[in-house]
Amino acid sequence: MNFVHLVLIRPIELLLGFLFSLWLRLCGDPGISLLLMSVSVTLLTAPLYYLAERWKAADDEMKARMARELKSAKRHYEGQKRFYLIRNVHRLHGYTTWYTVKASFGLFVQIPFFFAAYEVLSHHPGFAGEGFL
Repeated sequence: MNFVHLVLIRPIELLLGFLFSLWLRLCGDPGISLLLMSVSVTLLTAPLYYLAERWKAADDEMKARMARELKSAKRHYEGQKRFYLIRNVHRLHGYTTWYTVKASFGLFVQIPFFFAAYEVLSHHPGFAGEGFL
């Protein structure tokens, strides 16, 4: 777990800490600094979210093309025959489980940022006794 933290979370912590400190020095208010840090991170990660949305749209399009055949297989068959028919529809359309993983990429990007933001902000002394904004 330490390796995952060191490789995935720690660099993001350093980035968030830098951004928060920068905005705090510029505006002096922790609440506004938090909002500006959030906007900064959103702008920095926008290309990743754009890519995630493209992959999700491709997955949705692929599922829409297979929907009629899958619905028919699920309605008329059960058990092992249904499993093989569904697998065959996926194979005919070139659908793999990788499409589902790619469609979840946006969530996978957010998780390390949540952990890093918690680590940075929960240990920051500037929030003690301060009102938000």
